Amino acid sequence: MAAHFDRESIDVPGLYSLHTEYSYGRRRFDTERISHYPELASAHRVGVPRLWFSDAWANEFACFAADIAAPHGAPAVTEVSSAFIIKANR
Repeated sequence: MAAHFDRESIDVPGLYSLHTEYSYGRRRFDTERISHYPELASAHRVGVPRLWFSDAWANEFACFAADIAAPHGAPAVTEVSSAFIIKANR
């Protein structure tokens, strides 16, 4: 089940693998769910997520993954992607 940043929820029928943000392509950062995670919501460049941007980002990312999975219980497997990291001037 893909759980990227502009997903509001996931719907799984049983055991599942949670594939977290893979940062390929633009995302929406104005959803209700992402509004609870200001570090995640602000760490993007023209809509493409900036993964592993800071310690605060990493902490919010863990909370986001737990939050989106919570209604279904823990996933059997969690895949955390780190490819496509965008460097930007700070």
